[in-house]
Amino acid sequence: MSMPRLLRSLLNRESIHFEVLGESEVETIHPLDSGVRAVPLNRMVDGALFRHAGGLLLALYPASHQLQLEQLQNALHRKLNYVASDALDRLAGSVADDPASPKQAPTFQVIVDEQLGCHDGVFLPAEQSGHLLRIRAEDLGLLGENVLLGSSFSALRPPSGSDHPSSTPAPKLDLRARVARIKRLPAVPHKTAELLRLYSDPNGTIDQLAAFVSADPILAAQVMRHANSALFGLSGSVNTLEDAIFRVLGFDTVINLALGVVTARCFMLPQPGRLGAHNFWTQAVMSASFAHKLARLVPGQPAAPRPGTAYLAALLHNIGYLVLAQLFRTEYFWLSKLVDAKPRIEVPKVERRLLGITHSELGAWLMEAWNMPEEVVTVIREHHDARYHGRHATYVQLVLLADRLLASYAISDSGTDELPDAILQRLGISDEQVIELMALVAEDKASIAATIRQLTA
Repeated sequence: MSMPRLLRSLLNRESIHFEVLGESEVETIHPLDSGVRAVPLNRMVDGALFRHAGGLLLALYPASHQLQLEQLQNALHRKLNYVASDALDRLAGSVADDPASPKQAPTFQVIVDEQLGCHDGVFLPAEQSGHLLRIRAEDLGLLGENVLLGSSFSALRPPSGSDHPSSTPAPKLDLRARVARIKRLPAVPHKTAELLRLYSDPNGTIDQLAAFVSADPILAAQVMRHANSALFGLSGSVNTLEDAIFRVLGFDTVINLALGVVTARCFMLPQPGRLGAHNFWTQAVMSASFAHKLARLVPGQPAAPRPGTAYLAALLHNIGYLVLAQLFRTEYFWLSKLVDAKPRIEVPKVERRLLGITHSELGAWLMEAWNMPEEVVTVIREHHDARYHGRHATYVQLVLLADRLLASYAISDSGTDELPDAILQRLGISDEQVIELMALVAEDKASIAATIRQLTA
């Protein structure tokens, strides 16, 4: 019973909630016994402990599958040796004896087969015969400080008597390495490329921009809605697209608005969840409106922020989530489940631990390849770093403040609503000003809701 003891000890050490199911709830004494099973084997967790040059590795996979050792070794680029049962007993005991003292207990790298992420809940064997432990699947990602997810290293057990092993997909580990191996990036959307040419053309005209916007009904509606929004301080109404561009918003704001909308619109996200489409676009739209307005309030500097650029940077600052969902769906699935389970969790910290790369890095990687403005790429890469003082730091700070303020509305991935005094002083504004400004943005509920409906349609 060493493995059940080890698993329960790790759950206790990491303060992971679990439910104990007795015999009457399980209907079977052991998950691998023949007969009727209340718990499908693909939801049962099996495990193996290995020793390698760098320490210990705990591999978790469905009990319906067989671990593929060679595949796992190739994926990790290291030789693995099974830990003998007597040594496993000692290791399980050392964790159980002092679960509150990680320095005294051994540490484990944990790798979880992606098949276990296909369910809301999974079951672990318990020490007591006939009992099981039930936990949320996403909590497997919290079993240690160094957990690898989104990998496939097990094969479905062949039917009884079959001589043919199951085929399995290639291992998918180390997201950063996989990004580096991508040979063909997603193509720049046609409309984005067209706008980028106009954006970088010193001779670009408002007439050219108006023609582009008018050819896209959804984009035209967005421009009209922004022009009539109280956030832009216009008394009265704007009835034509030409007036919206000429009289109210101007070339800079409209081209940045258009660039952000047509770029992000080519990606898809699942609707529900903290990292889902509705929450993503709510944060993006409110951040963009806030950054646009705040850029106008920042006192004159040697390089004052342009409101239009601030809007674009804020609208796209979390585009890395869209990249993750499109290119690495399994990893996005795991991350989303973990973030939903732990609302106060610091997302970038979880990303580094689980994926080895953050949404900020992924987004900056793709936007840089698409030749997005340098200010925008910098904001995407650095918007979680309150200490950033490099090029375009003002734009980074505008968006960081937006994220922190939106945390109090429970629609941010910031993890904190603390407003750094150093940033407020550097921008020459007060916390009262930014809090009041975000409240003004939040009051424009009808415009925000209409914008999100169009962007997620």
